[in-house]
Parts: sequence; C-alpha cells; structure tokens
Amino acid sequence: MTTSRSNGSERTVRCLYIDDDRELLELTRSVLESRRPAFDVETTPSPREGLRMLEERDFDAVVCDYQMPELDGLAVLESIRSRHGDDVPFVMFTGKGRREVAIDALNLGADRYVRKGGDPSSQHGALARAIEQEVEHDRTRRQLHRRDENLRIVLESIGDAVITTDVEGRVTRMNPVAEELTGWTTAEAVGRPLPNVFEIVGQEDREPEEDPARRVIERGETVGLANGTILIDRDGSERYVADSAAPIEDGDGDLVGVVIVFRDVTDGYRSRERARKQRRAIVDVSVDESITSGSLVEGARTITEAAAETLDVDRVGIWLFEDDNAVLRNVDLYERSTDAHESGRELVASEHPDYFDALETHRSIEAADARRDPRTAELSDPYLEPLGIRSLLDATLRSGGEVVGVVCHEHVGDRREWRDDERRFVGEIADQVLRLLSNARRNEYESTLKELHDIATDITTFDTPEDVCRRTIGVAETLLEFDRCVINLEEDGMLPIAAISSGMPPDGVTPMSVEEGIVGRTYRTGESILLADVREAEEANPQGPYRAALSIPIGDHGVFQTVSERTDAFDADDRELAELLVSHAAQALDQLEKERTLRRQNERLDEFASVVSHDLRNPLNVARGRLSLAREDCDSEHLDDVARAHDRMGTLIDDLLTLAREGRTAIETGPVDLGDAVETCRRTVDTADATLVADADLVVHADAGRLQQLLENLVRNAVEHAGPTVTIGVGGLDDGFYVEDDGPGIPPDRRGDVFDMGYSTAEGGTGFGLPIVERIADSHGWEVAVTEGVDGGVRVEISGVDVLDG
Repeated sequence: MTTSRSNGSERTVRCLYIDDDRELLELTRSVLESRRPAFDVETTPSPREGLRMLEERDFDAVVCDYQMPELDGLAVLESIRSRHGDDVPFVMFTGKGRREVAIDALNLGADRYVRKGGDPSSQHGALARAIEQEVEHDRTRRQLHRRDENLRIVLESIGDAVITTDVEGRVTRMNPVAEELTGWTTAEAVGRPLPNVFEIVGQEDREPEEDPARRVIERGETVGLANGTILIDRDGSERYVADSAAPIEDGDGDLVGVVIVFRDVTDGYRSRERARKQRRAIVDVSVDESITSGSLVEGARTITEAAAETLDVDRVGIWLFEDDNAVLRNVDLYERSTDAHESGRELVASEHPDYFDALETHRSIEAADARRDPRTAELSDPYLEPLGIRSLLDATLRSGGEVVGVVCHEHVGDRREWRDDERRFVGEIADQVLRLLSNARRNEYESTLKELHDIATDITTFDTPEDVCRRTIGVAETLLEFDRCVINLEEDGMLPIAAISSGMPPDGVTPMSVEEGIVGRTYRTGESILLADVREAEEANPQGPYRAALSIPIGDHGVFQTVSERTDAFDADDRELAELLVSHAAQALDQLEKERTLRRQNERLDEFASVVSHDLRNPLNVARGRLSLAREDCDSEHLDDVARAHDRMGTLIDDLLTLAREGRTAIETGPVDLGDAVETCRRTVDTADATLVADADLVVHADAGRLQQLLENLVRNAVEHAGPTVTIGVGGLDDGFYVEDDGPGIPPDRRGDVFDMGYSTAEGGTGFGLPIVERIADSHGWEVAVTEGVDGGVRVEISGVDVLDG
C-alpha cells in the first residue's frame, strides 16, 4: 500500500473483494453498495491481482473467498499479514464450511469468518455487518492509540509495575503493581518527582541510584537498572528490582514522557545469592586441608561451621551409627550463637524408633515443624523443646547403600519451610562428610599399617611361641580393636590353644582337630575366612553367642581367630590388617623354628669340631712324631710321601674346622683396604711361581680377618686348580671386587657345583675352599658368583659390598 490509510473522520468504507466466481463478485458488490451507500467495493477474480491492488491503493477491509485455483484464501491472508501486519481487517467469505478452515483462518489472523450460501439477502447482510464492525473496531483502536499512547504501554505492561512521567520527570500514572511495590497510591504520587516515589539505592554502597527518568530524558534512549538495585518503599521495606526505563514519544516522534517498567526480583536474587553462597561453601570445604587430610575432629568442625553459616541455622551436628545401628553418636555439634563445639551425645534406637526408621527409609528429612512431624516428634521432649528447635533438615550419610549416619541442621525459633536449593545443599554437605570419613579411615588404616610394620621387629624378640602368640593377641586388641581373639598352634594333628584374649570366657573356645570347624578349614586350606554370620556356615560350631568371625592361617603353624557378637562386624580392611599382623607372627614363629633347628645343628657341629680337633688331630700328631723318628732310622723317599699325606690331612682338618666354626661368632666390621689385604696374601699363601696382580684401590666395609681368609682361599684355590705359574688378578667392581686367573676355567654347566662341599678338580684338593668363601660372603650379606675371566680362566665376583672409597 502506498497511500495513507483513512482516518477516523472519513465515513466511506473502501473494500477489496477477491473471488474467482465473477457472477458472485458483481452481485456482492452491487448488494453491498446499494444497501450501504458508504461502501466503495472494488473486485477482482485474481488473488495475485488483489494483492497487487492492496499494495497500490488504500482499503479499509479485505473480503476473500477460500477455495480459488490461483491461491487459496489462507495463502492470501498469510501474504497480507506478512506484508501489512494487522493494519487491514480481513473477512473470510466462503462456502467452505469445514470447521478446520475457520480455525486456520482465525489462527492466521482473520478477523471474521462469514459463510456463503442460504438466503442471499441474509448472507450479504451478515457480510455487510461484519465489514462495518471490523472497520469501526480498527478505526477506534487507531484513535485510542494516537490519543493515549501511554495507556497502550500500561496495557501491554500490565503484570509488571509501571510508572510514567512527563518530560519533567514527574509522576503521571502508576499501575496497581507499582503502587504495591512503592507503597504510594497514584493519587499521592502524581506530580511528585520520580525519586520521591521510586527510591532506589545500590546494593554495595547503599548510595542513591541516578534517577532513571532523568537519564532517559537526557539521553533519549532506553536505560536499564543496575544489577542488585534495591527499591525502598514508603515504609522503609526493601526489595530487589530489575528492568528498564524507556522514552514515550508522540506520533511525530517527540518525547512526551518516560515509562519505567520494573518487577520484584527479590526471590530470584536471593535464590541466586544463596546458590552462590552454597557453591562457595562447598568449594571451600572441598579444598580444606583438614578434610583432605582426613583429620576427623578438625574436618567435622569445618563442615558444621560452614553449613550453619551458609544455611543461617543455629546448630549443625554430625552423627554416626554405632553398635549395629542401635546408637547414633555425635561426632561434632556446632552451636552458632556461642561459636562452641561439643561431641559425645548419643541417641538410642530403642528410645526413638520412628526417627531411626525415618533415617533408614529417607535420604533426607525436611521437617518444617519437627515437634509435630511424625518422623521427628519423639525427639521433642528430650531434645527439640529444651533447645528451642522448631525445624529440622537432616541429610543421611550413605555408603555402599547403607546408612552410616546423618547431618542434622537445626533451626531455632519459628517454623521454617526448607527450599529446594537448601535440600540440595545439605546433600552436598553430606557428600563432604562422607569424603572426610573416607579420608579419616584411610589415615587410620595407613597409621595402623605403619604400626603393624613397626611391630614386625618387636615381635621377633620373643623367645617362645607362646610369647609370640600372646604379643600378637595383645596387638590385635589394642591396635585393631578386636576384643575377642584366640590363637591355635598345630600339634600332632590337633589345634590346642596357645593364647587367648582376656575377654574370652574359659568355655568360649575349645581345642579342635585340624579336620574340624572353621579353624580346621583355615589351617588345611591356608586361606583366610571372613564370615558375616557364622550361623550361616556349615563348618561353624561357635562356643558362645558369636555371629561374625575372621579366621586367618599363621603359615603352617596354626590359626588366628577373632569373633564378635554382631553380624558384619569385620570388613575387608580388618581382614587385610589382621593378615599383616599374623604374617609377622608367622615370621616370628618361623624364626624361632629356624633358631631351634640352628641350635641343634650347632650342637652337632660342636660335637663334630670336638671330634676333628681332638680325635683326629691327636692321631695325626702321633703319626708326624713317628715319621720324625723314622727319618732318624732310615732315609727313604717313601717318607716324603708320608709327610705330604700328613700335611694333606692337616689341611683337611683345618678346612673342616673353619667350615664348622664359620658363622658361629659375630663379625666385627670396619674399613678394610683391599689392596693391603691382597699384599698380605703374597706373604701368607704359598703361591709358588704364580703371579699376583692387584688392581684394587678401594676400601670396603668388612670383617678384616674374614675378608683376609676369603682372599687367601681364592688365591690358594687358583694356584691349586690353574697350576704354579698361573697369573691371578684382583680388581674392583661398582659394588664389590673380583679375583680371576688365566687358567683352564670351569665349564658353564659345572660352575654351580663349585660351592658344593668336597667338590674339587685339583688332585689332592679338599673341596672346601669355595664353600668357605661362600660362608664368609653370606655372613657379610654379600653375593658370590663364578663366571669366565678375561683370559678364559675362572673369575669369582663378590657383589653387594659396601664400598667406602677408591
């Protein structure tokens, strides 16, 4: 449309009628113009032509058929609304009577729907009335719009608070919402400067905000209120408001006033502030060192203080279940008004069954009136009323699907309805408590592990198996908090009691065969057994009111057991810690057994040494004496062979004594110069024509005498097996030293035999030289290995040596 629309003073109604029925077009035009002289009707059978005419000329209304071959009436309507909006009233005039066509037309913006058919006089009369009414409505609407633009703004903004001002910034109108929020009536406010009625201050500095009407008047554009703007009403009450102020212009675009549209956002703002505060609290708690490190007392205090401050409640407490959920014990209870903490209070399930049941069945308990809520009412007399508590918000602590405790948030004073964000927050607080408990258990577990490792040395100092067992049970009682323990040690197919807790009654346990009960099964299989309820185990035969049991083998020595009158009293951590303790006991018992075996071996060695020293050496001394007398009577080469045989026997006796005594006496270590020890070998060992080369400029930590003996044996062994002209080298390693020769060497498949006693490849060799070397190395904690030398001979390497310098 290119020309101006008709104004309200013109009474002619210019109408465009589009219909593909040419006869109906002419008939309808004639009837309308004859019955309504003010009607000026133009017609066209083409929808596209009609749209073109609408673009070129001004019409007060459009009447259109629905079913046309070129475009249907809905398409024409949609095109008009997309180009001209609601400026032109549109009447659908069609014989198509389907209800959905009428609905579609009205949804697309048709103003009326008139059906064709029936009495022509009636249908044309209805059409004329529809056109008149819609045109009149449109003209009235436009007049109202031009005459009172402010009213349009108020009508469109009805739901929010609206205040309008003139160009001087004085109030001209207020809607009821604005009256409610400001505390001013329209009659009282009109004519007053806006800041007198709409008093706003900043949240942070509490300074008056700039007058929004004045800002709009000066800038000529819409302005917004700052975030956190506070409106102070006539009575001094405060609320947060948000939105904007915009200019009001007349038809010529001139500024005639300002409209301020605002709404109360106090609930939303406070909700966001609570959410921010809650997030900050959870972040602070989650990174707090006391919680991360698992410090139960400090961590619990951190959590209860943070929860009380964030929720603005008077008391927050952390309670944990004990005694098979029969008791709730308070770990920390924070009183915000006094900034004080306490602990140790108890609630007993038998006295508060409803509350305990509620904790089992609800993840949280939101009791606005805890004294009347059936879940918490039984707490009134003993707890709620004496402390003035009216409302409770409890979040249960759940681990592995089981309730382990509760975090109680207690409100003193009037009834308090708990919000959704507060319920979510206490759930997050409960998660942090669970994290603290987990970290505390980890700390306790690691501390117990350390103490158990420290006990490993202590437990080996006891002299008898009974003492070891008593010490083991003592540690289980004090460190692992096992009240009832028993140790059975195997003896001839039976498992008699070796030690028992003082808390166990005399008839609480009985000796059993290795084929009987849980204790026998543990001993036979060598595997630990953890029973949540012994009554469900076929082999069990409890000697008392015991339910849970933990049975652990002590190597092949016996069995450690601990029991409890509660089901599920022991868990995987208890099992692991007990197994560690029992492993130390097993090692101590192994050591005692080895010591007994060693004592018996030493006794036999003492007897052997006595025989060697007395019963063999005495006859040898007699033989040597007789040989000396024989040399005086005759001079025979056979006597030299006898002398060599005597020497051979003497060497054999010396080596046997050395082997028998090696390790019987403690070594005394200190710095020893390896080069000096090699030089001593030159003087003490008969090396014949052998060459001894020392390239060992290092000092080792060793027993000087035994190191000397080790080197002499290796040098002597090289001369005996490689010949009198052998070259023997001694040198240093990163963690020890070596002795090698350039002799024939030892085949790889025979090198493992050289440490066997009596093994020798040299004629006349005793076979004790390298076993002695091995014994001396073992007494120092060194390793000995035989390999091939640089020149193909034998190389003996001593490693694991504490090398001091070089």
